Amino acid sequence: MKRIIKHWARPISLVGLLAIFTLPLTVVVQQLVAEIDTGITFTRQEKLGLEYNYALRKLLEQVIAHRSQSQSSTAKRDRAKIKATQTAIQRTIKEVDTLQSRAKNALRTEDNWKFIKRDWQDILNQPATSDPNASFKLHSDLVEKILAQMIHVGDTSNMILDPELDTYYLLNTLILQLPATIEHTAQIQAIGLSTQTQKFELDDKAKLMYLYSALNSQIDTIARARRTVFNYNPSIQAPLQAPARTSLNRAREFIELINIQAFSSVSFQSSSFPPPGEDAIKSHFQLYDAIVPTVDRLLQVRLDYYNERKHRAIGFTVLVLVAIVGIYAALARNFAQRKRAEVAVQRAEEQYRSIFENSTEGIFQTSPDGRFLSANPALVRIYGYDSAEELMHCLSNIKEQLYVDPTVRDHFVQWVEEYDRVSEFESQVYRKDGSVIWISESAAAVRDAKGQLLNYVGIVQDISDRIRNEEERNRISEALYVAKEAAEAANRSKSQFLANMSHELRTPLNAIIGYSEILQEDAIDLGYDDIQPDLQKIRNAGKHLLDLINDILDISKIEAGKMELYLETFAIELLVDEIEATIQPLITQNNNTLKIIKVNSLGDICADLTKVRQVLLNLLSNAAKFAENGTITLSIQEHRSDGWVELAIADTGIGMTAEQISHLFEAFTQADTSTTRKYGGTGLGLAISRRFCQMMGGDITVESEIGKGSTFTVRLPLQVSPSLSETSPTPHSPTPNPNAAKILIIDDDPSAQELIHRALAKEGFQVLTASSGEQGIAMAIEHRPAAITLDILMPKTDGWSVLKALKANPQLADIPVVILTIVDQKNLGFALGASDYLTKPIDYKRLNQVLKKYLTTQQERILIVEDDDATRELFKRTLEREGWNAITARNGKLALLEVAAQQPDLILLDLMMPEMDGFQFITELHRVEAWRSIPIVVVTATTLTPSEYLSLHQSVEQILQKAAYSREQLLAEVRSLVVERIRQL
Repeated sequence: MKRIIKHWARPISLVGLLAIFTLPLTVVVQQLVAEIDTGITFTRQEKLGLEYNYALRKLLEQVIAHRSQSQSSTAKRDRAKIKATQTAIQRTIKEVDTLQSRAKNALRTEDNWKFIKRDWQDILNQPATSDPNASFKLHSDLVEKILAQMIHVGDTSNMILDPELDTYYLLNTLILQLPATIEHTAQIQAIGLSTQTQKFELDDKAKLMYLYSALNSQIDTIARARRTVFNYNPSIQAPLQAPARTSLNRAREFIELINIQAFSSVSFQSSSFPPPGEDAIKSHFQLYDAIVPTVDRLLQVRLDYYNERKHRAIGFTVLVLVAIVGIYAALARNFAQRKRAEVAVQRAEEQYRSIFENSTEGIFQTSPDGRFLSANPALVRIYGYDSAEELMHCLSNIKEQLYVDPTVRDHFVQWVEEYDRVSEFESQVYRKDGSVIWISESAAAVRDAKGQLLNYVGIVQDISDRIRNEEERNRISEALYVAKEAAEAANRSKSQFLANMSHELRTPLNAIIGYSEILQEDAIDLGYDDIQPDLQKIRNAGKHLLDLINDILDISKIEAGKMELYLETFAIELLVDEIEATIQPLITQNNNTLKIIKVNSLGDICADLTKVRQVLLNLLSNAAKFAENGTITLSIQEHRSDGWVELAIADTGIGMTAEQISHLFEAFTQADTSTTRKYGGTGLGLAISRRFCQMMGGDITVESEIGKGSTFTVRLPLQVSPSLSETSPTPHSPTPNPNAAKILIIDDDPSAQELIHRALAKEGFQVLTASSGEQGIAMAIEHRPAAITLDILMPKTDGWSVLKALKANPQLADIPVVILTIVDQKNLGFALGASDYLTKPIDYKRLNQVLKKYLTTQQERILIVEDDDATRELFKRTLEREGWNAITARNGKLALLEVAAQQPDLILLDLMMPEMDGFQFITELHRVEAWRSIPIVVVTATTLTPSEYLSLHQSVEQILQKAAYSREQLLAEVRSLVVERIRQL
């Protein structure tokens, strides 16, 4: 507080100061209270919607019961029962009418409610002798309107947008799942009743299949919601556990009955449907009745929480205002202390003077024209003078009299003036006696209020001893470098031999395998079926031999320390699915069964995908080889908190002894030498697998028992450290593509040049290198590269000068320049025209992404036909991120215009749209011969009938249900179809 007061040059208004503190507080509190009030209004709206839907639930139950009674074969005898149901419905309608006075404006239910009452009146007005099918249709239409009203209320009352996970799933069950489940169960029950009086037709069976499928899906959704809710909020498990279990059990029993009686039996037993159907419907309504008070209680708890927050906010505001008033009073008292504050300032100046005089580092103040304005005793000692006055008198021109190289002073001044400060600027200077020393200067520019330069202030250190030590270290390092180069030359000879062996062994084998495949195809074409088995044996033997050679070369590379890790992030679950599909044929060869167990949810891992896949396939193939008529289990458990994943492969094979296990991971060794003759192999697979895991920071362990089987456990870190990947010798560069984009590397460091060259050449670029700024500018003029990477710290011409020269040349100014340097000065780089700025050490994946960003590529066109703006934009952004050119249309008519303007490679199509829907669009599209080959993927939220599915599958490539597919599934489908389309063209 005192520090603030001492800087005030004139009295200030304390009232104004009070306003400065209170006004922001008032605004913040007002916004907080408004936010809480919004939550309260939101929750009250949900409670009103819940009450309204509960009344509709009673009406739904009564209408379904009335429909069932009307369809019953004993309807004529049960007129009294039907009449009682009608009376109950009339009573429920009056209850809803009472709710309408409160809900019609808030929930906008009046129009839909009028239609519901009108449909009920139509049912009452129907003659007693009317067609049962017509009666069923009227009842079903009324049920549909009630369900629609419940969904409408869910939307307008915010229930469908509930922010909490437990209440969201419970409300979703009340609004969407349970009512639809009850209706589908009732419709199946009605089919059973109708077939008691008339023949079970094919249309009845088709409808029954559709209802059976829908009911199955809804029951699964309710079950998943129950698990999610109970896991998230165990406190609500007690009131809901029993009714939820009963509801699901009754539903599954009813589904099983349908499957047995309608689809598995020879004859259709319709009389078996009504009683179990009634039990299922009753249990569903009981579950509904259990959920409603639970949700109402949760909403009330939320309301109480909002009110409590509101009261706390108001109370906190009062406390803060009291504190502000106290501060206001304190400020009034402290104005009398300003004099004492001035004394404190004087004392601080004296302390600064003490530091200036007694510091062990030289402190100076110089003028812009190069004269000393002040110098402390330490600076006088460093430069060898007797006093500060002598130093300032003798050094009237710092640039010419002090610095060994006067141009260094120019660089020093330039940096200080441009950036206002410089740190650890090293240079050589003369002492009074003429000797030369090394100094390190750190300085800052002092400016006035208008920004005009007044002087420079800074410190000086004598670093002569450090420079001498560094020179000695450099001499030693140079000697070590020469020795290292000699050792690496010998190592490169070994690596070259290994590479030659790899080429010489694999080349003829690849030819054998390739020609055997060609001969097989020719034999099929010419009808020589009798030689097919022999050709297949040649092909299999070649592949087996190639696998053995690959193992030998892998173990050789590992032992030579030349095996590299190529780290990438991938999904564990996708890898497991891929391995399952790959290994399945080998599993079944010995009549084994593969079982996959995912202990918990699986995320991503950053590791060498190829090596992890090779390890798992090797362990699974061993398990399949040593087990017959058994079970092979792959268990995956992710320990996300510890950063590890464990993959265990267990088999019921021959097992091993402790002695055999001790030699298991030795190269060219098998647990039992007799297994080589019986099962084949080199004995390298397990040794290679374990070394791969150890390279990634993990390991493989084994447990086994003779006659019972073995379990191999692979343990890997979820984030493999890049430092575990050893740098390998420079590989032979492939012949560059003459049409590839040219990248010019300007860097004086040969090692940095080589690393960047390798990273970019691997991505398909043509790479040019320059070792100095002058050479880089000349090569840029000669080759006109697509992009340039530029180091800053180079001798003679530094990177900033090169960048200025490139941007000043009209022929080169438009070439993107990416700065790669250890100096973190992005603002300067962008100001001079750099396109991007990366600091060393370089992330080469990031470098590749940056360069490709500035190189144009051809893109395939995807047409998105969707009337919903949000969904259309989501699809567009998703596809454009994957590099496709996405165009959009909001309905079928506009989409036809887009197709006519430029034919797309694929169409993503919604079905329900204004003006022209998806069905009409497909019909119009296929009228044009040239457009019939365009692949179409339907993405819709509409529930399709069996006939609609059949119709669409004749015209489109795929049908995806909205909210039932992942982003990866959509992209995979689009990618597959676009590639196929390009191949066809």
